[in-house]
Amino acid sequence: MSQNNKKYRFMMTAMGGQTLAHVSRLIEIGNELRAGGHEVFFAYGGILANIIEEAGFVNEYVPEHPPEFYMDPKSMNVGNWHDAESLERFVDGDLRAVEKHKPDMIVNDTRITARMSAMLSNLPIAQLIETDFTPYSAIKLKTFHAFQPPLYSKLKAVEWFSDNVLMPAVWKLALKAWVKEYNKFGARRGLKKFQTLNEVMAGDIYILPDFPEFRPPKDLPDNYYQVGPITWGDDVPLPAWVSNLDRNRPIIYMTQGGTGVLGLFKTVFEALGDTDYQVVMTTGSNCDPEELGDIPTNFFIAKYLPGRKVMELADLLIFHGGSGTCFQAMQEGVPAIVIPNVANQESIGDRLQQLGMGKMIFRDTLSVKKLKNAIQEIMEDPKYTENAKALKEKVKKYSGAKRAAELVVDFLDHHKNK
Repeated sequence: MSQNNKKYRFMMTAMGGQTLAHVSRLIEIGNELRAGGHEVFFAYGGILANIIEEAGFVNEYVPEHPPEFYMDPKSMNVGNWHDAESLERFVDGDLRAVEKHKPDMIVNDTRITARMSAMLSNLPIAQLIETDFTPYSAIKLKTFHAFQPPLYSKLKAVEWFSDNVLMPAVWKLALKAWVKEYNKFGARRGLKKFQTLNEVMAGDIYILPDFPEFRPPKDLPDNYYQVGPITWGDDVPLPAWVSNLDRNRPIIYMTQGGTGVLGLFKTVFEALGDTDYQVVMTTGSNCDPEELGDIPTNFFIAKYLPGRKVMELADLLIFHGGSGTCFQAMQEGVPAIVIPNVANQESIGDRLQQLGMGKMIFRDTLSVKKLKNAIQEIMEDPKYTENAKALKEKVKKYSGAKRAAELVVDFLDHHKNK
């Protein structure tokens, strides 16, 4: 942290929906800033406001879409996230929070309107974004499963053309097309014209909660910083039944975060019920455990559990590909099976496969047999655990939240002295 004695006030804001990582990363950075004597408040309107308040932060509620909006396939196209009416509501909500609390800087995790609100408030903004979704990733994103053309997985020429020509061209056109509604709004508010959606979400500095051994960057500009994983260090105790787990039998941790589907729980029941495996499962915001009906005797289920503490016990993780859970697995050296729900989770699953610490199965091709085969392969082939343990050693040198806090404070020190 900067040696300057100046204390600042930070406004933390994130997209709504059910995605815990966007909020929990900000909580961890906020904890570091608060420990350094700075003031932190949140401007957040999603369903996870309770964890912000439980962490001891003031939360100013701002307009937000309902949680089901972000799970609608039509909304996966970020160009559909806003129309004229919602832009007015979201930005005006942001501006009311700024006027009330008077922050020195906004720290944002994927709330699209935050940049425009910062510009209208004449405030600097730090953007949290994963390396894959910047122009500076050394790993090219493959064509996401939902958009793969016919014969994609059968003909190398089709796969190459889609990954290297078709999808980059479509993505470039989409970023330009999606910006139109934001420019209409910006013109009404006196903002400069944006060329692409990337400019709508631009930052004065960028915090990348990644590390190069996992997501290598290429030609990062001076205001982009890979800080390492930022995982939630929640202090929730493990339930008493954890002491009943037999450490001589394998333990599988299964979670879908906040973006899962009820049917997947049933598939896991069929694949692992009444086997020698002990399955620790969380239902999260998807449902209450009581809604799952008859639960196999080798399953231990809760709505929420402290992920990293469970990961310390686990031999294998089955999950949705969320970045927070992914990094918890890396920190404990646990191999994984990814069953993604949305595109960015697919990119994580693809990378875990490349690193040899996991396998990915798409939901539309998932079967009990395929899941059983993947579990058997990972549990019987030691290379998956060895690769996961090797990555664990590389993760140890990073202190993501602390480094992020240092960077935003250092930025303000220089910004205020200009």
